[in-house]
Amino acid sequence: RLGRLACPGARSATVHGRSSRMASQQPPPALEPMRVYLDRSRELQAAKPIVAHYLRVFAMNIALQLRSRLRPADLVYVSSLMDSLEQERTQLEAQRAAKHPQETIREFAIDLSNRARSADKPEVSIPNPSQRWTIVDAPKVAQAYHASAVVLDSLRQFAPLAPDLAQRQQSAHKRSQQLSLALSRALRSPPCVPVDWRPLPASLLAPPLPSPPPPSPPLPSPP
Repeated sequence: RLGRLACPGARSATVHGRSSRMASQQPPPALEPMRVYLDRSRELQAAKPIVAHYLRVFAMNIALQLRSRLRPADLVYVSSLMDSLEQERTQLEAQRAAKHPQETIREFAIDLSNRARSADKPEVSIPNPSQRWTIVDAPKVAQAYHASAVVLDSLRQFAPLAPDLAQRQQSAHKRSQQLSLALSRALRSPPCVPVDWRPLPASLLAPPLPSPPPPSPPLPSPP
């Protein structure tokens, strides 16, 4: 089933201290390209802290790519975000060591898009506002597709997406837009996903993060 996890606007807990204060702040206009990644990060913070953290790292990398056009007030926001990420990194050290974050993020994005596909009704080209699926389920499906596409985009901080993941992202993004706009027309309401979002242009991608070193071999047993 699709729960609140995939729904933009769902409330979630955040890490304590400065990080929690940063989570409630919106980026300045000059950093608009990072907004969607921060929004999805807030929604996932409680349930998927590793995924949420690396969405914020991805957003931070966007800010660094835009630094030449930022004002001093914008740089204050970037500095605060950087501090909160360092705090989170320490708190998540055990989870990061147990499993590579790239794999955690990939598995979650695939699971989310699979759940969206299972709950979708692509044969319904014109949603009926009198049906429960249109009112309750379809917005969650659109939001899950959108969140999956955004999370897959954050994988690009490690390496270019594999062809199967790139295709999955393209399909999820296309369906989220299509369904959201159909629901907006049927319900005469704003779209339930940010329809102006697109996967990040290559020009704003930072160099890939370094891969973690391989685990050390076990020490030999004493004679």
